[in-house]
This record gives sequence, structure tokens and C-alpha cells, in this order.
Amino acid sequence: MKVLVMGATGGSGRAAVERLLAESYEVTAFARRFAGPSAATRPRRRREERAVIESDLDWVVVQPVHLTDAADDSAPFDSVNGETRAMQVSRRSVGRYLAGAVARPELMHASVALSG
Repeated sequence: MKVLVMGATGGSGRAAVERLLAESYEVTAFARRFAGPSAATRPRRRREERAVIESDLDWVVVQPVHLTDAADDSAPFDSVNGETRAMQVSRRSVGRYLAGAVARPELMHASVALSG
């Protein structure tokens, strides 16, 4: 299966790419920016997300709470209704979730909140 990871140079994106490659997916890594985070990149990110959502592609949008660099890669709590538990989740956990989400048909065309 072919998978596009948007934001692949960030901590969660890198973790997702590593896991997807380890599971033999064909991965295309997309980097949205070359410099640090900026408020100016937010409108562009929203346009890119909207373009994917409005396409004929299968997609999953993941919206994690506050990200940490903890080594933890346990399964995070997920909710398609926006529910959260702990207000922190590790980038490694998000990467693990992203890699597994591509094989879950019930998540196709869903926006998912992730928390610890």
C-alpha cells in the first residue's frame, strides 16, 4: 500500500515513516516547511489538509494534544468525537498510531483526536 505522510520531518511524522517502512509500506514523505514553526504556515497547512480531505484519496487526519519527546510508544487514547484523556502524548505514540491507522478501515475519512 502507498502512504503519504504529511509533516514527515517532524517528530511524529518521522516516527510514523520509520514504522511504516518497517512494516513494508511504500512511503512518500512530505515536508511542509524547511524552517521552524510559524504562524504563517498554519493557513497553508489548513489548505493542504482541506485538499486531501476533498480528494478521492483515503485519509486519516490525526490531531494530537500537547506532544512530548518521551520514549513512550504505547497506544494512545483515540476518539473520533474529540474526547481526550491525559493532555500529553508522545510523538512516538502518535507515530505508532499513524502507522496502524492506515490499516483500519473504520478510520478512513475520519479526524481523530489523540491523547495519553
